[in-house]
Amino acid sequence: MIKVKGYEVKNSIEELTIEQFEDISKITNDVGLDYVEKQLKLFNYLGVPNEELEALTIPELKKAVKEFNDVSKKEYPFVQDLEIDGYTYRAYENEDFILKAKDYSLIEKKVKKQESYISYLMAVIFKRTDLTKTEHYDPAHLKLKEKLFKKLPAATSIAYITAIGKEITNVAETTESE
Repeated sequence: MIKVKGYEVKNSIEELTIEQFEDISKITNDVGLDYVEKQLKLFNYLGVPNEELEALTIPELKKAVKEFNDVSKKEYPFVQDLEIDGYTYRAYENEDFILKAKDYSLIEKKVKKQESYISYLMAVIFKRTDLTKTEHYDPAHLKLKEKLFKKLPAATSIAYITAIGKEITNVAETTESE
């Protein structure tokens, strides 16, 4: 957590929810905003009032951006099980996470639409242990899980985002080279 104009601003993946991380990603990837607009919108989203941001000087903005981005890099482990509202959601069956083609296909569609996809990615990967595959892939069930997973700490999603990002790159490179 850092302070901007006296307001506490979350700046680490451990402090953010998946929903907040998705919203921050939308802001930082918005090609319609210039660099300074993105930073101001980001700080406003994270709790700094517009009035305070309007009074921010360029040196103060530079300092705030530097502090915001100054987070140590960490390795985040794969979380195999999540318990939410008395139900267990499991990401993989054996010892290692292996992305299934069907899951990949669903996630890739969402990514290509350039929509927020982290909570959806988690909803596809984590399957409720008491349901069948048919129930798991039902659009209404995926939507419900997406809503539930938005409230989880963003750190739980990092290993999966990284793994799937690598898979998307590998599939694209393999397909193009054939």
